[in-house]
Amino acid sequence: MDPINNTVAGLMDLFNKRMAQFEAQLQREPAEPSNTSNLAAEFFSFRVFITQAVTTLQQQVELLARNIDSMEMRGRRGILLLHGVPEKREEDAAQLVVDIVRDRLKVNIGTLKPQDAMKFPIEPEIVDTPQKPIIAGRSKRAAAIKK
Repeated sequence: MDPINNTVAGLMDLFNKRMAQFEAQLQREPAEPSNTSNLAAEFFSFRVFITQAVTTLQQQVELLARNIDSMEMRGRRGILLLHGVPEKREEDAAQLVVDIVRDRLKVNIGTLKPQDAMKFPIEPEIVDTPQKPIIAGRSKRAAAIKK
């Protein structure tokens, strides 16, 4: 975030300086028809400056979005996400993952600690299904793949 803050601060400084110069020039020179072309040139240069500034900020926001997406994807590599599992009262999510992997995938992963698996919290307004995905941790998934 520091590069964006530095860029914004630099752009604001440059913007304020150019606006002060433009304002000083307008106050020095009386409004005459001959200055109209000069005013148009100054406006065009200001428009180019603002366009470049906005483009630079957009590029930095896109870069941040790509970096955040990359970090999220790296974090997702470490999980096993199971969808469509029927919801039961007071079920053990870790044991449920072990059973599903054993029965459906024919892979024995041993046991999971309760903190290695959990129901994914989904707001009821967002999804109209009573089934919540189950997340299982990377360590057991990696062990399952190696066996």
